[in-house]
Amino acid sequence: MLNKKFLIVCLAMVIDPLIVESYNPLVSVLKIAFDVNVELIALSLTFHMLPLAVLSLFSGSLSDLCYRPRILMYGLFISSIGSLIGATSPSIIFFLLSRSIQGIGSALIMPIALALIGDIAPREALGKAIGFSGVISGLFGVTLGPLISGFLGGIAWRIMPLLIFSY
Repeated sequence: MLNKKFLIVCLAMVIDPLIVESYNPLVSVLKIAFDVNVELIALSLTFHMLPLAVLSLFSGSLSDLCYRPRILMYGLFISSIGSLIGATSPSIIFFLLSRSIQGIGSALIMPIALALIGDIAPREALGKAIGFSGVISGLFGVTLGPLISGFLGGIAWRIMPLLIFSY
């Protein structure tokens, strides 16, 4: 079950929870950086989740028609571009745009990664494979993301999106 392809897919699944959770500790820093109210910064979550929710409805079907690993790579690329735009955002408008781009990329990552796990894992180990991928995603994305982000936010908030871009 633990082969190179499987581990790569699991590591790709870390991106979306990392993107979602790592901006939460940065709200007060972003409020000051963009000189806007907290509600506008909080709206960045909606700007990420809306394209993710809508496009996830279609990305699985797209991966059935096209080569799944290629679609996953497109998702990683789009998400990386969104992170780079976020890191270099001169205003809240560009930052919100970057969050939407990240959401588009995430829509091509999460459902496709789960489909790839279904392709890679033997049928009898599918439950264990999906469980393991959830642990990796939860540990590195949901748990460590805010911790690292909170630490880096004290130095410079732009480091976190650059870190996500480089990941």
